[in-house]
Amino acid sequence: MGRYLRKAKYCLWILFFVLSARLYPGRVPQVCAAASWTYGSQLEGAEKDVYDALEDFSRRQGAKGLTKNGWKEGLQAEISRKYRMSESSVLASECYTGADAFLRDHSEIFWISGFNIVLRFRGSAEEEMTAACVNLYPIDYYDGIRGEIKKTQAAVDDLILAVKKCGTRYEKVRTAHDSILKLVNYATKGEDRSWHHTITGGLLKKYGHKGVCETYAKLFHIICRANDIPCILVTGGLKSANINHMWNYVQMENGKWYLVDITNDDQKKERHDYFLAGSGTKAFAGRVGSTHRASGYLHAGQETPFVLPALAKAAYGGTATKKLTVSEEKITVKKGEKYKIAVTRKPSYADDALTYSSSDTKIAAVNSAGKITAKKKGKTVITVRAASGKKARIQVTVI
Repeated sequence: MGRYLRKAKYCLWILFFVLSARLYPGRVPQVCAAASWTYGSQLEGAEKDVYDALEDFSRRQGAKGLTKNGWKEGLQAEISRKYRMSESSVLASECYTGADAFLRDHSEIFWISGFNIVLRFRGSAEEEMTAACVNLYPIDYYDGIRGEIKKTQAAVDDLILAVKKCGTRYEKVRTAHDSILKLVNYATKGEDRSWHHTITGGLLKKYGHKGVCETYAKLFHIICRANDIPCILVTGGLKSANINHMWNYVQMENGKWYLVDITNDDQKKERHDYFLAGSGTKAFAGRVGSTHRASGYLHAGQETPFVLPALAKAAYGGTATKKLTVSEEKITVKKGEKYKIAVTRKPSYADDALTYSSSDTKIAAVNSAGKITAKKKGKTVITVRAASGKKARIQVTVI
């Protein structure tokens, strides 16, 4: 399959660093609505302190600040519970987990690859000294990336706008997938550069619109989030326990989560094997549940894995339409005009295929997307039919 994920590089600066181990309870899966699933929702202790500080700074900074000196200087996070000097290694790991979770939830902060961390303690003796705060210093993906923020954001906004114009969630997700597939080219191992691991490589012409799995997955994540579609970044192994790949999980209207791996759909001939796939879906490389082994770990020193959403077993597209209606049952259009059929289905998350037909294509034709084109004066009937057998009709008069 030839797709891989570069291991993130981190620098760790710790004052009075001492190795230690501590029992740590397992993560509690998020109990709120799956639509609001985030890595940040499973954090506690110093992990949450760091994550919340970064989120608060992000909200206060705003877009104008982010494109100037935002994130360039260090950020301080207060630690809410006591960590003694002997727990320095645990605290450091938790701080990295919080910072990693923030970046995993916020792909729109695309110029930062990680953070340098400095732990600060107060007290006069080792027995009494406890952590007071943590200083975080952002690490840019490469020199000069901040000067590319505006141009990159403009390219992202164009993709987001194109998706916003779509109707159903399926149409939005499909448009996002196909747009990225057409725009981004996979960067081979021999030409691997820092910009290929963030969205600038895929969006900017100067880099040949090239990137690796991180580029595809983060770009899809940004577009979905901007369109209020639940989506997360997932890392794991391709037929391996090693973390060497990144892809997405996306939640559809039926409440179920599906896999999207645009990187592996980007073959010589564009594919959709990994578009809204379930764990049991058979793709060209094998069953998705066997080839894509998701990991709940974000970095090497993390003690407790995150609990990821469970994938649906079957691919998206298995919910039958029980009722089908159109917004207008009779329409009058002028010759040469076009009209888009608005369809409502029950249940709202029904996803079986729709087909459109005209009783007289010489008067008015209809395409696979439900767009009618009036050709000459007369009357015809357009039929919308779901795979379940349910149908609706529109009487069309062309004047």
